[in-house]
Amino acid sequence: MSVIDQEHAISLLGGHEVIYKKILQKFIDSVDAGSYSFTANDVNGDFDAVARIIHSVKGVSENVGAMKVKELAVVLDQQAKDHLTNDIISGIDGYNAAMAEACNEIRQILSL
Repeated sequence: MSVIDQEHAISLLGGHEVIYKKILQKFIDSVDAGSYSFTANDVNGDFDAVARIIHSVKGVSENVGAMKVKELAVVLDQQAKDHLTNDIISGIDGYNAAMAEACNEIRQILSL
């Protein structure tokens, strides 16, 4: 079963598959650079930075078609707005698993 909804993402781009592939590559590069990752220590240490990461992921995950990641990011974003640090910490493992699954499929799409 596919975790990346390519059709949805490409439709957001008006059907531009070449642009979509570039966005996928930028997403992978950002993940590899650690731009979208955080730990419980980060949540407790620099909550605002984690909230910015989550908010960014909420938008970019839809752009690549990673809808499960987006759904989790929406929940985490609301938890960040409500300063529910324990709830965010509880959701890290699920977030990381969904992100890894999405990245694996994106790498297959890009044949990396």
